[in-house]
Amino acid sequence: MSQNDKIVAVNFLETKTYPRKVPFHPPENYPELAIDETHPENEVYAGVRNLLLHLGLDKNRFGTTDWNPLGDIINPGMTVFIKPNTVR
Repeated sequence: MSQNDKIVAVNFLETKTYPRKVPFHPPENYPELAIDETHPENEVYAGVRNLLLHLGLDKNRFGTTDWNPLGDIINPGMTVFIKPNTVR
């Protein structure tokens, strides 16, 4: 996938809020993360992960330790600003 591709993905979640407990660990252990802590109620984390998969980002390595969904978009040394949505 290139930056010029026009792909849309939508992921609906039942939950309407972010978890209150920080840091925001994933709801389960994922192979691409080198952490053991989880937060079972963090549906938002799983939702964003699924959205990246539905966008087809690094889909061939999904579910492996090498999955890097933003690796083709963000190069080493680049500065990235992430602006989250407001959830009511």
